[in-house]
Amino acid sequence: MLKIRLMNHTKKKQVKKLKVLISSIMFVSVTIFAGGTALTAQEVVASGGGSATFDGGSLSWTLGETVIETFEGETRYLTQGFHQPAMIIVSAKDLDAGIPIAVYPNPVAHDLTLRIQDDDFTAFEYLIHDSGGRQLVSDRVDLMHTTISVAHLRPGLYTLSVRKKENTIQSVQFIKK
Repeated sequence: MLKIRLMNHTKKKQVKKLKVLISSIMFVSVTIFAGGTALTAQEVVASGGGSATFDGGSLSWTLGETVIETFEGETRYLTQGFHQPAMIIVSAKDLDAGIPIAVYPNPVAHDLTLRIQDDDFTAFEYLIHDSGGRQLVSDRVDLMHTTISVAHLRPGLYTLSVRKKENTIQSVQFIKK
């Protein structure tokens, strides 16, 4: 009889340990799967940082974070990292794609060809902007096939916008080799 009581006491301890183990596993599972966004969210471990606002812009920075890549322009630098502010789109405008426009070759080294298939192609003008949004070139379209010299541009990504009567008809990005 003493033997049976000891066996029952031992089984009770094992059942209690098993219950604790199962409860722990369930708690960890719920924490990982239900609250997974908190566990996998992007996080910056940095020694310091801050932000400043001034006329014409704002600046925010983080000290001690890993840098991924740096891009250099004529007047601006962009260093990518994990401290990136939210992008807010202020406005968007649908462009009229009803007028067939072709821009080639892309990428280009010297001369870019702009072809506009419209009865009154002389009502058009083109503008070239760099990746910073600065207008570098603007001119009227003279022919159905207009040759645009881009030899003077530095290698990079540019946007050619075609306008008719102050309205942008189409914008095309091209790469200058």
